[in-house]
Amino acid sequence: MEAMDFVRRAIEPNENGWPFGTNGLKSGQWRSNHTSTVSIVYDQPTILVPWPWLLVSFTLSFLVALWGYYSTLKQRNEARGENLRAKITLTILLLTTVRSIATFILTIKTFLPEPNRYPPASAIAALFISTLSSALDCGLLSARFYGAVFKRIAQLNAWITFASVVMTFILPFVKGAFEYGYYSLTGGNCPVAVWMCPLQPSVVGCPDDFATRTNSQRAEFWGATVRNVDNLALTVTFTSPSELALAVLAILLGAYITISGFHLISQTRDLIEYVWNYRQEVERKKAREQEANSEELYFVGSLKREKPKAPIRKDASVFILLSILVFTFVSVPLHAYQESKPKDIIIVDGFGKKDTVRKESAGPKFREQVQKQISGENTDASSWVDCYTLGAPSSKDGFMKTWIELQKREPLTFLAML
Repeated sequence: MEAMDFVRRAIEPNENGWPFGTNGLKSGQWRSNHTSTVSIVYDQPTILVPWPWLLVSFTLSFLVALWGYYSTLKQRNEARGENLRAKITLTILLLTTVRSIATFILTIKTFLPEPNRYPPASAIAALFISTLSSALDCGLLSARFYGAVFKRIAQLNAWITFASVVMTFILPFVKGAFEYGYYSLTGGNCPVAVWMCPLQPSVVGCPDDFATRTNSQRAEFWGATVRNVDNLALTVTFTSPSELALAVLAILLGAYITISGFHLISQTRDLIEYVWNYRQEVERKKAREQEANSEELYFVGSLKREKPKAPIRKDASVFILLSILVFTFVSVPLHAYQESKPKDIIIVDGFGKKDTVRKESAGPKFREQVQKQISGENTDASSWVDCYTLGAPSSKDGFMKTWIELQKREPLTFLAML
């Protein structure tokens, strides 16, 4: 994938306010009178989901999976409480269906040139894994509750969310970068993000052709090294790559269960089971011959609806629960870290026309190992360059109030709960 420059966003400095606009004047490192409005901000579609909201999303998925695990502990022929269990199962199925459809539409809309938002890949992955548990649960419903019908609805939910996970994974290849949590620059005159301040800049001011230069060329103008990566956030946090990694993990974890559950590789699966479990396979064939219309779609290792094998279903449910917990323990802390304690980023900004730097100054030392003092400005101080150590937008609750107000333009967020 070709690296995408960390481009300055062309908006009015105070158009939206923090965390989308500038947050006041900053004084330069070399001269306090070198002030700039440059700020590190989020684009509105790329802002991270607040970690409390993300935690709620994971909790919902976990509760669905937890109910699926509980259902595996109950046999189909256990009459006590069957009606209540069926009502809870169908209520969960309705919730999962609404979330799955809303998530699918949200994911499709991320491919638009200017989407309203980018949903977190980890929450989509957790939802997908929980739909597998819902399908297992609906497979335990008896005929009088239309178990076969609702089981197929649950399986359709799994297909829909699986497609959402896959689309999230391929999105960076379509757009050239994974823009979830993407930072931008706003304000200032000719700012660029660098790894460290230039040691001894020989020129001050802004280049005449700043707008047409790449970020690398802009930084080299002052003798600095640009932070030239797909996503500036990658230099201060691992939230974005972890989201993609969890999406890949969900695909790997759910692929076999989903594909085998829908009989797309049923012949291969049956052959493996026949070889490794010959006696059980013979018993299954006899049972099918004795009961007409008793063959049902198997899910997770050829499970029969009439005689579900609780140990196999239980193992699958435990596996699903653990998967969601892993997603939660990885994603939520990383979101909370980037949202509340992001690392500082060094920005170089200039003012005025290009000129040579004044070699002697009464200003502070540039760095301890550099004995020569520099001013970062020309002779009459009409042009200057300076460094600014800036923090990315931070909030203990991940800008929850601002984020919710923003999502009112995208009601599907509240239906998908992610």
